[in-house]
Amino acid sequence: MIGSNGLFNVFQFYNPVSDMIIKGNRGFVTPAAIAAGKSLVTVYLFNPGFGTLNWSNLVLEDNDWNFTGSTTAAYTFTISSGSGFAVVTNQYPMFAREGCAGCTYANTDKGQQNLATSTTIKPVGPEIHVFAASLTTATIDASKSIDSSQVKIVNTGAGTVTFAADANMDFATSVVVATTQGAIFPFRGSESKISYRF
Repeated sequence: MIGSNGLFNVFQFYNPVSDMIIKGNRGFVTPAAIAAGKSLVTVYLFNPGFGTLNWSNLVLEDNDWNFTGSTTAAYTFTISSGSGFAVVTNQYPMFAREGCAGCTYANTDKGQQNLATSTTIKPVGPEIHVFAASLTTATIDASKSIDSSQVKIVNTGAGTVTFAADANMDFATSVVVATTQGAIFPFRGSESKISYRF
């Protein structure tokens, strides 16, 4: 979608999708575009708020984006209103080795989650920024993940975030993510559990 201020998104997913791979794409913003006030709103747009999304085997991997200097969001998925994550009735898209330099995670619908509201993190994109005022134990919802998908959790809050083995996650020892730090959590389909990549 192209507007007067630039492009709205690169990929948008409004309908059920099965057995699709989106791989090896590159995108960036130029200094001229920034100077002219042109920008990309979001790279990936999921869930326009209509109906349900019966996704299966939708894979996004090895895509590299650079929107440094802009306010581009890595992705937008509406979980703050309506059906939220429940709109996904089958599998959430698989993300692997996604990079988005300069991308923002500005609010709940663009990859930011407040652990004071819920300590269950919805893996609605390749990178989630979480925050809490104090030490918090959290988990990652594994119910709609695809084998080999992975999510990066970045702690932008003041309190340390701890992940321990539970119904969603399988670790030998707890994983502690300090403030300003991040960790990558792959999903193992054979065990239906999220693990931790050292």
